[in-house]
Amino acid sequence: GVAAGLGDSMDWMQVLNEVNIWRKGDAPDKGRNVMPPELYARILREVAVAVRAVAPRLRLATSINGVDFEYTSLLFAQDLAGAVDGFGVNAYRRSPEDPSVVDDYARLRVLIDRHRPGLPLFNTEQYFGARLRVGRSTESEWENWCDSEAEQGARMLQTWLHHAAAGNVPFASMIPEETVYRLGDADPVRHYFVF
Repeated sequence: GVAAGLGDSMDWMQVLNEVNIWRKGDAPDKGRNVMPPELYARILREVAVAVRAVAPRLRLATSINGVDFEYTSLLFAQDLAGAVDGFGVNAYRRSPEDPSVVDDYARLRVLIDRHRPGLPLFNTEQYFGARLRVGRSTESEWENWCDSEAEQGARMLQTWLHHAAAGNVPFASMIPEETVYRLGDADPVRHYFVF
C-alpha cells in the first residue's frame, strides 16, 4: 500500500516503531516482549521483499526505543542482509548528557559496524516537551519534559549539538502540541527534521 502509492515520493520508510518495548499487558505472559529480535528480523526481511517489488529505490530503516544494546545485538545476530538500509533509534533521555548520547552512539556504531559496516544510523524520533498544557498529555511527567520553553529549547539545541558531535547523526524532532516548535498552534505536522 504505502510503498506502492508513495514509493516514488519517499526516500525512507521506517518499519514498525519501538518494537523492543512492545510488551504483553495481561497474564499469564504479562511483560513478555511480543516482538523479540528474531520476529522483528523476519518481518524486516519479508517487508523488504514486498517493498522492493513495488518501490525498489525506497530505503528501509528499523526503529528501536532508546539505545538498547542487548536488543540491537540480538537483532543483528539475525540475517538482515538486504533487509534494512538504515538503523533507527529513538534516543529519549533526560538530557543529551544523561546518559551521553555521543558515547551511546559511539558504542552503537561499533556494534552495527561489526555486522553491517557503514550502515546509516538515525535518531528517528526524539523530543523534549514543555509543560504548557498540563493535563492534555499523559507524557507530561516523563523526564524528557521541561518546566519552561527556555529549558526545552536549550535541550533541543544541546541535542542537535550532540548529534553533530556524534558524527552528524540525523535526528527527527517529534513535536507534540505542547512543544516550542509547534507552528501556529494548529499545525498537524508532527515531525520536523533538524538536519
